[in-house]
Amino acid sequence: IITLTGCGAAQKSGLAVFEGQQPAAESDFEYGDASDGEGIMIVEYKGSNPVLIIPETIEGKPVTEISMGIFDSNSTAKVTAVKFPSGVKTIPMQCFCSNSDVTVVDASYAEVIETGAFSCKKLETLKLGDSLKELKGLSIFDCPMLKEVYVSPSMQTIEDVNLDDGKEGQDVFLDMSSDFTITGKAGSFIEEWTKEYGINFKAV
Repeated sequence: IITLTGCGAAQKSGLAVFEGQQPAAESDFEYGDASDGEGIMIVEYKGSNPVLIIPETIEGKPVTEISMGIFDSNSTAKVTAVKFPSGVKTIPMQCFCSNSDVTVVDASYAEVIETGAFSCKKLETLKLGDSLKELKGLSIFDCPMLKEVYVSPSMQTIEDVNLDDGKEGQDVFLDMSSDFTITGKAGSFIEEWTKEYGINFKAV
C-alpha cells in the first residue's frame, strides 16, 4: 500500500478561491481621489497575492472607481482572481483586456461593464449580480474558457457599436466557446436577445 502525504488541501476553484482570503492591505495599492471627490480610485495593484480582494474602504473612504486597463496585458499585476467591492459600480474600459492570467472575477455589484473590460483567455468564472443594467459594446468577448454567465433581469441595454464582422447588433459575447450559455430569468430582455443572436440560454 502506498500512501501519499504532504500534498495539501485540494485546490479551490471558482468563487471558492476567495474563501479564507482577506482584503488586500492599503499599502498594496496606488490610489487617489475618485472623480466624485468623495471616494477612492484604485490606480495600480502592487501586491504579491494573485487572489485579490479589493477592500471596501481605503483611508476610511469607500473604494468606488478602478482605473482603466488596471489588469490588462500591459499590467505588472499578475492576478488570477479578483473580487470587486460593493462601491465599484462600473467595470472600466479594458480592465482585463487581453489578460492571460485571471480565471475568476466577482463583479457582483457592477451596474455597467465598459468596452473591452473582459477579454481573457483563461477566465472560467465571472459573477455578475442583479445590479447589472448595461453591457457596452465588446464589454465581454474572446473568453473561450467561460462556459456560463448569469445576466440580471434588470439589464436592459446592450450597446451596438456597429462592428464590421458580419454579426450586426451582436457586439457582446463574441468569440466564446460553442457551448457558452447565458442564464437568466425567463421572459427577460436577455432571453429575447439570446434568441435573436443564437446564443444558448438557460432559465434560472
